Amino acid sequence: MCSQVILVRHAKATYGGMRDRARPLAPHGVQQARRVADALATYHAPTQPIMVLSSPAVRAQMTAAIIAETAGAQLQEYEEIYSGDEDDLAALATRYLSYTTIIVGHSPVIPITASMLATPSDPDEISRRGCPTGTAYIFDVPAGVTAVTAGSLHLRDIVITPVFPRA
Repeated sequence: MCSQVILVRHAKATYGGMRDRARPLAPHGVQQARRVADALATYHAPTQPIMVLSSPAVRAQMTAAIIAETAGAQLQEYEEIYSGDEDDLAALATRYLSYTTIIVGHSPVIPITASMLATPSDPDEISRRGCPTGTAYIFDVPAGVTAVTAGSLHLRDIVITPVFPRA
């Protein structure tokens, strides 16, 4: 059984001059992605295999690759992370229940999915904290859960990684 599902909004991307899918991370977005990866490394169990799932958009792929490299994880790309909805992300998390699953995608689907999956007491915290780039929602999967569905996960933490860290 999966110990965790982690939903991540990609790090800060460049703007303008290209199609949405082609936008890479900005230089400071690469640094932000590294800080997200380092923060996530403190959450997952070292014995639990990790699967990183990414949107096909370049900015998400770049973020996911940094996370996967830091975690020593496998990386898979899924179109539904870019073009799907919260039900698609829940289905992906269910497919990988034998892993700690990290899904790297976009707003608004990442925070909507987080709110949907959280137990009834958690969505207010998700709404209050928002979802700037580099945000990760860390969920524990309770014992006995065999499918990731609305209200089935316990929100452990929200990690918001600023684009520019404070000195």
